[in-house]
Amino acid sequence: MRGYKLIVSNTESTNQWNRGHMIAGHVCYTEVRTNPPTQQSVPCLARGQYITYADDYRSPRDQNPYVELCELEAFGCPTGWYGQNNCDHPCPEGCLEEVCDPDNGTCLYGCETGLQGITCNTTCDDGRFGLGCQQYCYCLGETCDPQNGLCPDSRCHWGWNGSACNQTCGRRTFGDNCVETCHCRQGSCHPANGTCLYEGCLPGWQTESCSEECDEGRFGHECSVTCGACRDNVPCDHVTGICPNGCADGWTKPSCNETCPTGTFGFNCTRKCFCKNGTCDPASGSCPDSDCDKGWRGPTCSLPCGPRTFGANCVETCHCRQGSCHPANGTCLYEGCLPGWQTESCSEECDEGRFGHECSVTCGACRDNVPCDHVTGICPNDCADGWTKPSCNETCPTGTFGFNCTRKCFCKNGTCDPASGSCPDSDCDKGWRGPTCSLQCEAGFFGYNCKEACHCRIGSCNRTTGLCSPGGCKDGWQMDTCSEKCDKGFYGTNCSVTCGMCTDNGSCHHINGHCTQGCDPGFHGERCHKACDDGTFGLGCQQYCYCLGETCDPQTGMCPDSRCQLGWKGTTCNQRDQSKFNDNSASCNLIIIAILAAVCGLQFVALITIVICWLRNKQKRKNLPERSVPESGYASLSPRQEEPPNVYETLAM
Repeated sequence: MRGYKLIVSNTESTNQWNRGHMIAGHVCYTEVRTNPPTQQSVPCLARGQYITYADDYRSPRDQNPYVELCELEAFGCPTGWYGQNNCDHPCPEGCLEEVCDPDNGTCLYGCETGLQGITCNTTCDDGRFGLGCQQYCYCLGETCDPQNGLCPDSRCHWGWNGSACNQTCGRRTFGDNCVETCHCRQGSCHPANGTCLYEGCLPGWQTESCSEECDEGRFGHECSVTCGACRDNVPCDHVTGICPNGCADGWTKPSCNETCPTGTFGFNCTRKCFCKNGTCDPASGSCPDSDCDKGWRGPTCSLPCGPRTFGANCVETCHCRQGSCHPANGTCLYEGCLPGWQTESCSEECDEGRFGHECSVTCGACRDNVPCDHVTGICPNDCADGWTKPSCNETCPTGTFGFNCTRKCFCKNGTCDPASGSCPDSDCDKGWRGPTCSLQCEAGFFGYNCKEACHCRIGSCNRTTGLCSPGGCKDGWQMDTCSEKCDKGFYGTNCSVTCGMCTDNGSCHHINGHCTQGCDPGFHGERCHKACDDGTFGLGCQQYCYCLGETCDPQTGMCPDSRCQLGWKGTTCNQRDQSKFNDNSASCNLIIIAILAAVCGLQFVALITIVICWLRNKQKRKNLPERSVPESGYASLSPRQEEPPNVYETLAM
C-alpha cells in the first residue's frame, strides 16, 4: 500500500486522469510510509460522488504490483447538513455551496461573498468585500458593499477606480476616478496627486502633475517657446508649436515664425508680388506707397497690365491700332497709333489744335477757344459763333449767324457777319432793325432799318410794306402806308378838312388844324376859323375900333363911312379926340348945377331926376367895352384895362 492516494471526485473515468494517473478531485490522503498498516481510518473533509484508491508505485523488484482491497467504508453527511448524531443540523447559511464540516458545522469551502468567520456569520470588515472578504475597496467617505464591492455614488479615493474602487490608476492617470492625465517624462506619476516621480513634464505640459497644457501662445519644454503667427489667430499646438490651420498670411512653416521671402506674400507665401523696389508686405502683398513695378498693377502688384495700359502701376494708356502694347514701356507692337495719339507708346494726345490720324488735321473754330477733341476733332463746347458742325471748319450759311448758326439775319443784301450777325453798312432789310438786323420793327414803324413810321387808325402797319389794316389812317396822315402828312392847307381825318386863315400861307397842323404861326389879320381861335369879335380887328384881333353904329372891318379896322364914336377919331376910330372929351364934361357940369338948383326948389322932382340920370349913366358904362388906348393910338388887350374918362351925357327929360 506504499504511496497510495485516496481521491474524492465527481468522476470515476480513468480517461480523465492526468499524466500521473491522477484524476481531478480532492486528495484526501497520500500514503508515504514504507510499510503502512493494512487497516486504516482516513478522515477526509470533501464532497464528491466517488472515492478513488490510486496507487502507482513501482517497486524495483516487482514491476507489476497489485492491491487487493477487502473493504472501503465512507462516512459523511448529506450536503447542507452536519452533526455527529445522524447529521441533524443544517450547515450555516453563509457557507459556500452550503457545505460544512459534518462533525462541527464549520464551513469547509469558505463563506459566501461578503461574509467571514468559521461559520460565515459575520460581514466583511470595512474596506473589504467579496468571497472570503479577500478583496479590498477604496471608497471615498463610506465603505463599499461587502458582496460586490460597489462604492456609494461610485466615488473612489483619489488614485483608484473601477466599480469597486480597487484598481489603481493606470499609467499616466491619477486623481478622482483616475480621470486626470499626467504627462511625465518617465511616464509614471503619483496615482492620487499626479506628481511626476522623475524628471518633470513632457514638452507642452505644465504644473507639478503635468496635467495642464501650456498657456495659450506657448509650447514645448517647460512651455518656454512662443507660438508663431497662426492663421485666424488659432493657438498653436502646445506640444509641437505647429499651427493647426497653417500660418497666417505672410509667415512660413513649420513654426510660422519667419516672414515670407522677398517677393512673395500671402498664405504659405505662395503668391508673388511685383513692387517697384522688389519688397512687398508679406501678409497683404501691398507695395510701399502702392508703387508697382512697370507692367504690374493692383494693391499687391500681382496683376499684369490690362489691354491698352502699361508702365508703373499700369496708369499709362497706350492707344495702339491693334490694341496691345508692351506692358512695361508701352511700345505698340503693331501698326502704330490710333487717331488722336502720338509718340512710340501712343500715350500722348495730339498737340493742342490738332487731331486725327498721326495728328495731321487742324481743329476747327471751337467755342471759347477750347481745343477740339484730339481723336474726332469735335469741339466739346460746340463751334464758335459763325461756324458749323461737325468740325467747325465751315462758316454759317448765307442769312444765318451766331451759335450753331441758329440765328437768322435780315440784311439788305442778304449777307451778314457769320459770327456777330452785323450787316454791311448796318443796312437792314425791310421790317428789321438793330446792329444784327435781327429785331423786328417796333409798332408804328416799317421799311429798311424801320426808319419809316406808319400811323394807322387801328393797330400797326405791316412792318415790311407799311400797309395799314382796314380802318385807314389816323387823323393828319395819308397814303396807303399812312406815313405822309396831309398836304399843305389840309388836316384831320383822311386830310379832308381845310385849314383856317393861318398866317403861314394857310398851313396848319396836319392832325388838329391848329395854326402854329397864328392867324391872318381879322381871324382868331386855335384853327383861325373865327372872325374878330365886334369892335376888334387886325392880327390876332388884338386891336380895337370904335365905329359909330356898325363894327369895323375885322382885317383893316376901317369903320363904315369912317364914322367914329364920340371921343374917337382916325381911320380905324381908335384914336382919342381930347376936345370932344372936354366939352362934354363942362356941359354936363352945368346941367348938374341947374338940376341941383332946381332940386333945392323942388326936392321931390330933383330926387327923381337924379335917380333917373344915375341909372342912365350906369347903363351907358355897361355898354362901353373896357379898353385902353395907348399913346401910340393902337388899342391892345391886357389883363387889367383902363376905363375911358368919365363922360356925362345930358339926359333928355
